[in-house]
Amino acid sequence: GDIKGAIKDYKKLNFLKNFNDQIFYNTASAQLITFQYKDAINNFNKSIKYDDNDDYAYLYRANAKFKLNNYLGSILDYTKSIDINNKSYIAFNNRGVSKFKLKNY
Repeated sequence: GDIKGAIKDYKKLNFLKNFNDQIFYNTASAQLITFQYKDAINNFNKSIKYDDNDDYAYLYRANAKFKLNNYLGSILDYTKSIDINNKSYIAFNNRGVSKFKLKNY
């Protein structure tokens, strides 16, 4: 699909205050797919500001941090995701990979 077009459309929706968490989350997800990791992190931050109990926002923000070699930051976010959803095998696995990158076994 037209992911870059979707990002532009999400930016137009910022006036819908009741859905800010979803708008920022979806924008960040699209940015993650298009390798705009810093922008994705910024929008996941905004999403988490509106809904700090969204394990996926922490999980995907961690993925973006990992891509920027911020392994410590990714570990913190994977851990927060696990705190919210302790059945997230993806967060457990990815946290282990981040620890491996830091040689923190």
